[in-house]
Amino acid sequence: MGKTCRFCDIIKGHIRGKENHPIWENEEYISLASIGALVEGWVLIVPKKHIISMKELYVEKNFVDFTNYMLDAMRLNYPGPFITFEHGPSKCDSITSCGTNHAHLHLVPYPYSLYTDMLCTGLTWESCTVGQISSKAGTNEYLFYSEIPNNYAYEEIKGFIHILKQPISQYFRKLMANQLNCSDEYDYKKYARIDVAIDTNTVLARALV
Repeated sequence: MGKTCRFCDIIKGHIRGKENHPIWENEEYISLASIGALVEGWVLIVPKKHIISMKELYVEKNFVDFTNYMLDAMRLNYPGPFITFEHGPSKCDSITSCGTNHAHLHLVPYPYSLYTDMLCTGLTWESCTVGQISSKAGTNEYLFYSEIPNNYAYEEIKGFIHILKQPISQYFRKLMANQLNCSDEYDYKKYARIDVAIDTNTVLARALV
């Protein structure tokens, strides 16, 4: 029997709980409040199709429209700016996927830049638009990060990509936890913060009615 997928089970309605209820959905995507969120308003964009990474989806119109719609709702309810990132695995059960073998993009209202801290970790970063992620990553695992100014649409953003030589887990969560002075609480598996996810779901679902 194959392993179960939490996101696929949520999409099929097999997992209950306010924190697991989609904030918004269309025929191809759902948005969810992130478990383990270090700040309220942390949202995941999840394709309904079970795939490993987002790299082929960034240029699709339906993805762009869905993501911009969510950003508009987030901007009405949470102060900007926003950051966005993906831990891009290349195979199931890679630790880069952070225990979730289903592609997802993070959108987070966050007042600080992670870029200086990213450089201090010793990883090499290359400037990259969302449309270049697939060609730059190829079959490799990657990390992608960008900051979204308040007046920008998602397809306009530029960010940074690092091609991983070896898998890495919860990289951006660790940087954020360090900045927020809770470095021991980066792991969403240990610190699920269900109450924060429920608050995010409630606020944004109401805004999108």
